[in-house]
Amino acid sequence: MESSSVQCIFFVFIILNFISLSTAASSHGEVEDEHEFNYKKNDDKGPERWGEIKPEWEMCGKGEIQSPIDLMNERVKIVSHLGRLIRDYEASNATIKNRGHDIMLKFEAGAGSIKINGFQYELQQLHWHSPSEHTVNGRRFALELHMVHEGKNGRMAVVTVLYKIGRADTFIRSLEKELEAITDLDDAEKHVRMIDPKQIKIGSRKYYRYIGSLTTPPCTQNVTWSVVRKIRTVTREQVRLLRVAVHDDSLTNARPVQPINKRVVRLYRPRTKQEMESSPIRCIFFVFIIFSLFSFSTAATSNGEVEDEREFNYKKNDDKGPERWGEIKPEWEMCGKGELQSPIDMMNERVKIVSHLGRLIRDYEPSNATIKNRGHDIMLKFEDGAGSIKINGFQYELQQLHWHSPSEHTVNGRRFALELHMVHEGKNGRMAVVTVLYKIGRADTFIRSLEKELEAITDLDDAEKHVRMIDPKQIKIGSRKYYRYIGSLTTPPCTQNVTWSVVRKIRTVTREQVRLLRVAVHDDSLTNARPVQPINKRMVHLYRPRV
Repeated sequence: MESSSVQCIFFVFIILNFISLSTAASSHGEVEDEHEFNYKKNDDKGPERWGEIKPEWEMCGKGEIQSPIDLMNERVKIVSHLGRLIRDYEASNATIKNRGHDIMLKFEAGAGSIKINGFQYELQQLHWHSPSEHTVNGRRFALELHMVHEGKNGRMAVVTVLYKIGRADTFIRSLEKELEAITDLDDAEKHVRMIDPKQIKIGSRKYYRYIGSLTTPPCTQNVTWSVVRKIRTVTREQVRLLRVAVHDDSLTNARPVQPINKRVVRLYRPRTKQEMESSPIRCIFFVFIIFSLFSFSTAATSNGEVEDEREFNYKKNDDKGPERWGEIKPEWEMCGKGELQSPIDMMNERVKIVSHLGRLIRDYEPSNATIKNRGHDIMLKFEDGAGSIKINGFQYELQQLHWHSPSEHTVNGRRFALELHMVHEGKNGRMAVVTVLYKIGRADTFIRSLEKELEAITDLDDAEKHVRMIDPKQIKIGSRKYYRYIGSLTTPPCTQNVTWSVVRKIRTVTREQVRLLRVAVHDDSLTNARPVQPINKRMVHLYRPRV
């Protein structure tokens, strides 16, 4: 469980959500006419075969982050940083429609929105599935409501309410006349009165959150699901009315539960008053805040890596070259005056072997990403939480990764073909970089998985391209040993107090992969490696586990 004291002080970082071209919900929303598929087991049009019916539906069979899922206690991580579901709905004209296997209530004039991670998603429509599609600890419920929202970036978010048999649901009761009317019509669509989504009772601030897909073809992925934890009630007659109105002679329209595939499921639980008042760790973090204020001149919070690198270059003896970076802008002076600069040469005689640092605990997860040409490197920026790493007990969230060629760090004076930087940021604003070095040899599988995107951006004048879900766990490290030292960013503003963890094992990459990373940049340079900086009596540790 995440420390409630940390959440009392620090707000969760808001990361931009972008559309993923390959699976974006904007271009692959739910089908309006569902007659081309059904819910019959072992049928040619049944759920097991949806991915084979149309090429554009292949994600139903091949997708790795499909919905619905079973929300099992042992998979759930309780958190308090996600925040309440801020619903800002309003009454709107609506159309009730029989789509073939469900009844959809489509809003026509703007029904308001919901905020998730600070971003606004407009309510588009709602519909029901019976029995429920999502299950909780293996238990299936009588009914499930999906409130489908779409953001300006094309991404979709679904708020889900589960129902068991009991008292009547007041919102469905308010629609009974319309449902009975459409049941008696051959026409599948009927304009109805103003509908107010605020009348939908949720009754709980707790909810499950995970990244999944639409549960009907084309099964588009990268959908943000918020499943309300409280189980509401509905009568058997209300469930029956929703099924009868469809005219499909089926007793169900629920897709089977899909594999979770190591996804993280979070349960948002607000902090209690006792948790906020009694945590003994709060004092420690106030000390960190004070320290951050005193170290403002070198703190990474205000001086992260520049997004546009065209104001400097890597040419030796040039006005914009590495020797002059500290003179280009006042806020870049640390590049010339800093005593804790990176990269460095990790010479054996400077290295102290230790076993107390502990393993790099990587807790990464798939995330939407944008591939960007920053001017001198290719950056892969994660947009909705790609997980974290723990260093000395503190959590650092993975923000982005990029490459330098040749390597910036050297080992006993030897420079390598390529260097990967995985840039993390902690809630105290400090930064941590995990580095992997590569020599020429076999292809790197992670870079190989990105080759299409790299080739695509090579042919674009635009410096940015939205890509599919990227899983940082696919980055091979292959060693528990690593060098640790305190340094700086290796690009302006050269912010100091960065914790570096340089993996000792040298991985391999092909010459073509190195070339592709350079060609994609368009800067006509063969290098983007800063020269090695003075170590200035700093200590470099090599973590080696005890045998």
